[in-house]
Amino acid sequence: MISKIFQMQYCLIGNSFRKDQFIEVDERGKIISISNSRKDEDAEVIKLNGIVLPGLVNSHSHAFQVLLRGSIDKPMNFSDWVDSALYPLVEQLSDHSLEIATTVAYCQMIQNGITTVGEFHYIHNQLDGSYEGDELTQVVIEAAKSVGIRQRLLYCGYDKGSKLGQKRFKREVNEVLNSVNNLRSRYHNDELIHIGVAPHSLHGASEEMIDALMKWSIENNEPIHIHIAEQQSDLDLAKKLYNRSPLEFLNSKKLFNSNLSLVHGIWVKEDELQYMKDGRSHHVYNPLTNMALGDGIAPMDLYLSNEIPSAIGTDANNDLNILQELRTVEWLQRVSKLEMGILKPPQGSFGDISQLLFDMVTRNGGKSLMLPIGELKEGNYADFIVITTDTFSIRKKGNILDQIINSLNIVEVLDAVYIGGELIYTSSNGFTRINVDDLLDKFNNI
Repeated sequence: MISKIFQMQYCLIGNSFRKDQFIEVDERGKIISISNSRKDEDAEVIKLNGIVLPGLVNSHSHAFQVLLRGSIDKPMNFSDWVDSALYPLVEQLSDHSLEIATTVAYCQMIQNGITTVGEFHYIHNQLDGSYEGDELTQVVIEAAKSVGIRQRLLYCGYDKGSKLGQKRFKREVNEVLNSVNNLRSRYHNDELIHIGVAPHSLHGASEEMIDALMKWSIENNEPIHIHIAEQQSDLDLAKKLYNRSPLEFLNSKKLFNSNLSLVHGIWVKEDELQYMKDGRSHHVYNPLTNMALGDGIAPMDLYLSNEIPSAIGTDANNDLNILQELRTVEWLQRVSKLEMGILKPPQGSFGDISQLLFDMVTRNGGKSLMLPIGELKEGNYADFIVITTDTFSIRKKGNILDQIINSLNIVEVLDAVYIGGELIYTSSNGFTRINVDDLLDKFNNI
């Protein structure tokens, strides 16, 4: 049953821009049809001027970390940052602060054209380390619903570590499984909220935890994400724990499959990427956070040449301009190799490098989060953004996609955001669900 019909002046369908397209959306917020004529002559039509693009996908976020802004330059290294900034925040983070910080992060994502977020959620316990149901998970989920952003909640399994801050993360394997089963049952029919799993890392999740969450992922056909090979020290840890590199360990457990996404994946060798290619696994890159923390540069040329789909995340959320993340992907390759044109489409593939890069924040994000998003097509959610061309940020006669990738100021051109066919934000009137003045006051009073 048709719920809404949109008439789009100019939109990106597949790999090409089309004029005067009609998109019909059902009551679930999914696209029924796309054509150059309307099927229901009696239905009301919503006309959208400008350029309509698929909503951008943020595949990896720790929303509460917006509260760490202003602390990133003080630590000497990643370990120092965790001990001097992250854990002290976690040790005092209240339910209220978590709610406000998450809501702020999601509002800023919307303002940057992001319509779906993969929320890697690992704060499960109260300040004293006690567990009172999944109250904190509900806080994060309700923040998404209050803003209207689509969320893939990746419930984190973390059962190792003895530091004070880690007491808020740690839960046993059976406890994590009970939680994800309950959450999945509760939100199974919710079009906005989707549940997946995430063993934290090799230093945060035991082998038992990783095995159990992989089994759950396969049995329920839901995504599984894991932080892997982020720091150079992760190689030494994996060698010490399992006498293998991080990816060799995962391969020894036969864990590579199409549900799996490796987050970061910086310190990897080319021959190890064959494991990912054979398993049709995914990669999620977070270049700005990796730069800020001194992690290193992922070998994106190797991921691309091995046809491994890479998605993009904002991770610590120091900056939520995901197009800046995207252009940084290629620019880091140029800086590290002292030449341009490092990233090239795989031989025989369709499209140019601009399209392949744009896929990282659209189609590939959908693949990583296992959601029908990232492209305007039948069966997908009607998640899209409208950008205006009446601005200095975009030249109408230039290559549109190339400008989006390399120079576009998304905040300046963003006109409207629709999620599931519902209007969530306009540049002229702001958010449809959130009182920003009230939110800002609460944020500044944390």
